[in-house]
Amino acid sequence: MGWIGFAIVWDNYWVLLPALLIWGAASPFLFMPPQRAIMNAVPVSKQGQAGGIAMTSQLLGGTIGMAVCGTLFVMTKDFRVVFLATAALMLAVLLIGWFAIERETSGASR
Repeated sequence: MGWIGFAIVWDNYWVLLPALLIWGAASPFLFMPPQRAIMNAVPVSKQGQAGGIAMTSQLLGGTIGMAVCGTLFVMTKDFRVVFLATAALMLAVLLIGWFAIERETSGASR
């Protein structure tokens, strides 16, 4: 997202194309691991409810994200700000996830 935000300034599709290809290739992997983790965390009898809650939260997150991005665009009239703000939020979530989720390495908790 940061690459897209910076590439918009240059107004050159050849600079933007690799970022879009990477984003398109990575997008399917953003939704399946959390869905699988949710399904593995609940008993079989509750998987329908868990799937519904997961899908609802995914759609609600997208709706709120679009509302915030639309507001940013209306306030700034610049797509670059929207992409860079999204990149900053994604980086913050990545860092929170990296340091907050307890992982096991070699049988011992980190």
